[in-house]
Amino acid sequence: MKLKIWKSKAYITTKVDSAKSQMQINKLLRDNGVQDSQHSNIQWKAELIFVKQLEVEGKKINVGVKITVPEVTDKNRNQLYRALFYYLKAKFESLTFGFVEEYNEAFIKEFMPYLVADKSGKTIADIILPKLNAALGKTMQGEQLYLEDKKEEGVNDEN
Repeated sequence: MKLKIWKSKAYITTKVDSAKSQMQINKLLRDNGVQDSQHSNIQWKAELIFVKQLEVEGKKINVGVKITVPEVTDKNRNQLYRALFYYLKAKFESLTFGFVEEYNEAFIKEFMPYLVADKSGKTIADIILPKLNAALGKTMQGEQLYLEDKKEEGVNDEN
């Protein structure tokens, strides 16, 4: 497997061990009302999964979030976990400072690509990105990009 070389130099010289970053991520999650979370490292990827309870339209619902960090090696693990910590910190701070609208709706929007969308664990990004890639291949230069299939001109919709 050929690994990507990360272009960012951010956190590359961090002395903070990935395990400490994971503990700080767990504290950040707890401080923001997340009770259930899991870190996993399998082969070349790391995953953070957590469940946040929200109140939307008067109902309490559990929202699953899965963030995958690809191409983790022993050499870049500390850097990537440090970046993940600050990424999550910025997201939660933007929610609590009110830079975005009402917290519960904003949480869903902020974490949209990572929301678990089905029982198999696929995220919204897992479902949408293949459609987006297919649409990119079918869209001509200068045309509007749409995820749904374009209707052929002259085709009758009344079937």
